Amino acid sequence: MSGRSYALNPRLTFTLNAELHKDQTPKHLKSAFVAVKVGENGVENISAESTERQNAEQEEGSEGTAPNPLGKAVKNEKIEEEERGGEAAPPPTSHLPTLYPRVSVYVSPPSVNTPGPTSSSHTPSFTLNRRVKVKDDYCPPACVCYDGVVQCSNKSVGKVPHGISYGTRQILLMNNYIKGFQPDLFAKYNSLEVLVLSDNWLTDGAIKGAFSAIPALRRLYLDGNRLKSVPADLPVSLEELRLDNNYLTAISAAAWSRCPGLFVLRLGNNNLGHGPDSFPDAALSPLRNLYSLSLDHNQLTAVPLGLPPPIRELYLKGNLIERVGEDAFRHTPALEVLDLSANRLTNAGLGTCLNATRLESLSLEGNRLEHVPRRLPPSLTSLNLEGNVISSVKKVDFSRLKKLELLGLAGNRIFGVAPGAFRELPSLHRLDLCHNALQQVPRQLPRGLRAVALTDNKIRSVPHDAFCWGNKSRSLRGFVEVHLEHNLIDVGKMDARAFWCLQGFQLVHSD
Repeated sequence: MSGRSYALNPRLTFTLNAELHKDQTPKHLKSAFVAVKVGENGVENISAESTERQNAEQEEGSEGTAPNPLGKAVKNEKIEEEERGGEAAPPPTSHLPTLYPRVSVYVSPPSVNTPGPTSSSHTPSFTLNRRVKVKDDYCPPACVCYDGVVQCSNKSVGKVPHGISYGTRQILLMNNYIKGFQPDLFAKYNSLEVLVLSDNWLTDGAIKGAFSAIPALRRLYLDGNRLKSVPADLPVSLEELRLDNNYLTAISAAAWSRCPGLFVLRLGNNNLGHGPDSFPDAALSPLRNLYSLSLDHNQLTAVPLGLPPPIRELYLKGNLIERVGEDAFRHTPALEVLDLSANRLTNAGLGTCLNATRLESLSLEGNRLEHVPRRLPPSLTSLNLEGNVISSVKKVDFSRLKKLELLGLAGNRIFGVAPGAFRELPSLHRLDLCHNALQQVPRQLPRGLRAVALTDNKIRSVPHDAFCWGNKSRSLRGFVEVHLEHNLIDVGKMDARAFWCLQGFQLVHSD
């Protein structure tokens, strides 16, 4: 059993856990989001205009996956089993492993070279929806064509292949050497909904006037190119635009005048915020339907003001933000997911400004917080405070967070936890305290806790009443997983009574 751990991801823990009951899934994972998969069969299940629309599709029995903001598409178990030739799919990997019916307690000897918590990041959701493949009448020699999809990705082509049918719905040209094309090249493609030009050599002048004449275009992927500005000819039908990994230095409200219905916008890994006019207030105000915005890894020093009120997901990871203003989220009442990880926030810079009343998922990982922020929104169900410099946890720190289900405190400097600091969290299911300086198991854990990770601390013993106290009805209910790898515990001297209330547990010694 490896002692390696993985960073807590507030948007994935429930998504990947097939054992959890439907009613236990956090609300924000049930909301609408763009479901996209780019592969040999094209971009599939690409529309998500509202919560109601997504729920309606699920009720019709479509196969797919739950939103996955971490990295790769996580397929439906039934589909994945078919593709593996009938073999059962392996359990997903997460910082706190998937809950199983049996109880597991993992213990290992101390280790001095245990890797620290890794960073997590969001990505768009993915859904796999199988289609019946019907081969088109003609397909360019370098491509594969099925059911209105022309797949020409990873072909080392230097231009758009000739002869693509005008009835094509999806053209996939990612990871090639395309430098440009004629402005009217796509003018006759009236059915084209998805155009993927990611990871090519496109410049601003090379694509000028190329997209305005595509009446049905809904998804345009221009990430990983050499663009320095937002295209000025975006079609009014556009719902999702990816411009991450380019060289954008500035944006303005005028850039979005032609596509006010944009639903998802990705602007990560650019140079936005470098200069006073790079990202002016209300630069995104024309986007009246914007649901998800990514500005990860730019040069922003403050949370942008004047964001569209409907926005629900805001990703600001890896910027230079030191302070969050009092009005930062006052005009975004629908905000549910906020990622401020890997910035320069201190407790003084954060203050009491997190006034988003519907916020459910908050990540402050990798900042400079010295103690748990005060006045956190009571609506939170997921809180990530990993990778800061917090040294202790007080009893009042989380007393207002009655809805909290996931709590990540790994990778801090915590040496003391006040007795009962987590006890008043009736909804808490998972607690991560790995990679700290704890010398004992926190006392008076909440009764609803299912998994706790204490890997890589300085714990020497596990008291008989650490997890089980009083009679069984008063101890932890449904507690199935404990991680104690890489501590100073002498397994031979461990008190067996410490786990008497855990039914069917396994004691695993890992080197």
